[in-house]
Amino acid sequence: MFTDSTFSQRGYKAEYFKNQEFKDIPSIICKDELIDFNWEYNAPKKDFPTDHFSIRWNSYYKADENGILKISLEGDDGYRIFINGEKITGDWGNHANSSREVGFQVEAGKTYHFLIEYFDNISSAKVFFGISKLNENMLIHELKQVDNVVFCTGFDSNIEGEGFDRSFSLPHYQEMFIRKVSELNPNLAVVVNAGGGIDFSSWQNYAKAILMAWYPGEEGGIALSDILTGKISPSGKLPISIEKKWEDNPSYNSYYDNLKGADYKRIDYNEGVFIGYRGYDQSGIRPLYPFGFGLSYSTFEYSNLVIEQMDNHKVKVCFDVKNTGKMDASEVAQLYVHPTHSPVPRPQKELKGYEKVFLKKGETKHLSILLSNDAFSYYDMDEHQFVLEKEPVEIWVGSSSEKILLKKCINL
Repeated sequence: MFTDSTFSQRGYKAEYFKNQEFKDIPSIICKDELIDFNWEYNAPKKDFPTDHFSIRWNSYYKADENGILKISLEGDDGYRIFINGEKITGDWGNHANSSREVGFQVEAGKTYHFLIEYFDNISSAKVFFGISKLNENMLIHELKQVDNVVFCTGFDSNIEGEGFDRSFSLPHYQEMFIRKVSELNPNLAVVVNAGGGIDFSSWQNYAKAILMAWYPGEEGGIALSDILTGKISPSGKLPISIEKKWEDNPSYNSYYDNLKGADYKRIDYNEGVFIGYRGYDQSGIRPLYPFGFGLSYSTFEYSNLVIEQMDNHKVKVCFDVKNTGKMDASEVAQLYVHPTHSPVPRPQKELKGYEKVFLKKGETKHLSILLSNDAFSYYDMDEHQFVLEKEPVEIWVGSSSEKILLKKCINL
């Protein structure tokens, strides 16, 4: 990186302002060798305020050959980057430390102007900018040496945490890298570290397998290696639905603009009881991965659903699950209740019980789930209490909220 288009001096031309809006002329103009500062609660320069300041860096880059640059930004508070006048990425608002990472395609012989802007509002102050070039020749060489590739991706505490929203999609550079790796070696498994759903749409078809690892902790690597190498079969089921796109989420229309000038939206929670898989059933929009979904190295067969009505409106639900595959594995059987003619708006089905069972290959086990009367109740606004459904209800059993395999109707 060079301070101007003559490429005579390495570094960044820096302009420091004693306000956070880049008002008037800069108080200091200098050269910074790097953009990597952690001032914490101190001023960035002598005679500068400890809060409410801003900095603008200009620099130039000339590509020797075609390739992909990895651009990394991190800051507390706002930061953003423009290349040749176009905004590339950033997190322009008042927030704790966060980071962004993107890939940028460059052409041989072309000059690129980089403009990085930063402001500190209050409290601690930190900013980082990094740039590196993908070594495609090394990547091609290394991927030719292996039969299979495991690509670990996701978020860290700078991108996902409490007190702020993250993007629905993975960092742009990681999505791009997944596609690049798959083109060079199609035997690709992707491990995702995330605390919730993400946008799989741009890259899922490039992976032969996707393993949602969440944040598994210090022994997570051992568990993942046991699954990836086939020592054990995966048996987790999604505790959420993952939409195809953010607009499909039942809560999407609950968001609205905050007070004028505020950075984040507010949420009204107007979806009521139709949240999660209940909302998808109500709208008819199919999620990409439904609640309760999860693949296994084995297969399972459900049969022999028997329902026994007991005292105090309790219901005993029994059924068999058989491992019909070639590997010992666990399965999570799920029980949903479907009201047939409810007098109040109700979800199509509600999860009321589940059972995880380990089965050796070829083995069958008889499962029993006891439901109390609240599994069949709803809140009556007129009576100000929960009441039992008066019309028949159906018991649904399956391996996910979408894959219902057994049904039986009962009248309470």
